[in-house]
Amino acid sequence: MIVISFINILNYSLGNLSYGVVLQIISSFLTFYGTSVLGISGTLMGAMVFISVVWDAVTDPLMGYISDNTKSRRFGKRHGYMLFGIIFLVISNGVLWGIRPEFDIRIKIGVLFTSLMLCETFTTVFATPYAALGAELSQDYEERTKIQATKSVFFLLGLAMPTVIGVYIFLRPTPEYPLGQLNPSAYLPMGMAVSVVALICAIPCIISTWKYRSYNLNEKRGKFSFISMFKDMISPMRSRESRYVILGYLWQNVSTAIVMTLNMHIFTYTFKLDSNSISLITATLLIASVISQPYWVKQTAKKDKKYAMLESLFIAVGGCLIFAVLVALRNYLAGIGWVFIPFALIVGFAMGGMVCIPQTMLIDTIDVDEYETGKRKEGSIFGCMTLFYKISQAVTIFLLGLYLDLIGFDASLGMQSEKVDALLGLSLPVGLLFSLFMTIWCFSKYSLNKQKLLEIQEKLKTKENQL
Repeated sequence: MIVISFINILNYSLGNLSYGVVLQIISSFLTFYGTSVLGISGTLMGAMVFISVVWDAVTDPLMGYISDNTKSRRFGKRHGYMLFGIIFLVISNGVLWGIRPEFDIRIKIGVLFTSLMLCETFTTVFATPYAALGAELSQDYEERTKIQATKSVFFLLGLAMPTVIGVYIFLRPTPEYPLGQLNPSAYLPMGMAVSVVALICAIPCIISTWKYRSYNLNEKRGKFSFISMFKDMISPMRSRESRYVILGYLWQNVSTAIVMTLNMHIFTYTFKLDSNSISLITATLLIASVISQPYWVKQTAKKDKKYAMLESLFIAVGGCLIFAVLVALRNYLAGIGWVFIPFALIVGFAMGGMVCIPQTMLIDTIDVDEYETGKRKEGSIFGCMTLFYKISQAVTIFLLGLYLDLIGFDASLGMQSEKVDALLGLSLPVGLLFSLFMTIWCFSKYSLNKQKLLEIQEKLKTKENQL
């Protein structure tokens, strides 16, 4: 049953690229930018990122609850917030990357922290209603996967723009900075370009989905209270299905936080790679992720979503083991980027499934939650998911910033000691293997399949017809 045209799916998916490209430049470069370019300590950078992500996590369920309960004839429940959020997100992101190393340390810290907090706030204002809108576009089991797979392609493109195209264009080596990622002048143009891309992509997303606006005009909702919001927020954790999806996504994003926070440090210092090599590795990983999307769509239909998800996770474990071997051989591989291509292909292929499948699994659990509670709470449920995984990311990023200081990382040095190089390199496979096995355990507990979901949807239709 097709209820939304493919062109509208494409335009909706552009919204994922819109805010995703901003999140990616922050995730991939902010810790490196703050420590290696601006000279801020790893512990302080970790603390600032920790506070901003906790703030982002706490405001997600609040934004979801507000969006679910908004009554607007013109904007519906979602679109007004999406429009407001993207405008101020692109402005605050532009300011974030304009800090100069010669500024007073208090100014650097103040501007960076304020801009970062604003970025996280307006990301929530746009992204939480946007994610909830995706759950409203279709009730069909398999079409939901197609929507999320298409959305994931644009998410991966959002990863590619800063980490591949951005690195290649803006962080290119120069005579003064052979490692272009250490050039302070490169970050403001890259940040401004990202803001422009985010705005351009958000416009067709908002316009094309205008016809799918949902309303609460005839619904009787109580007045806002933090108690009712809290009840809506924790209701998914009472359900076995949504609980294990949320916890699995939490641990999966711990692994993402490890990669995003330390990959520039590891490739720069442990393996002595320049920006062109880093760009090549990242491009290979993301291209493999995009190409893999049709495979994962077919696997979810063939094996069902749970087993397709577990398959992607075990493939990722294999990629981590390969990376551990590369760390052991780091002294023989210094400056040689192409040897990481097999690793990037394997992990990229696995990441394709890890990006799209959990989202569509969570959307299926929304029907279960509606059947059990009698309320449709897309925004609150997505807010709950982001609350848990972002807090876990915040803790992970803070600990990684502390880890940089504990192992003796010194941004003022052109190269680190052999001990620091080794400890940086090992942090990736060790951390990833732990978080991936926790993710596997959580998703192995999920039991919702297509047949069960169809039965629940039929019961929901029966309830609606009786009203």
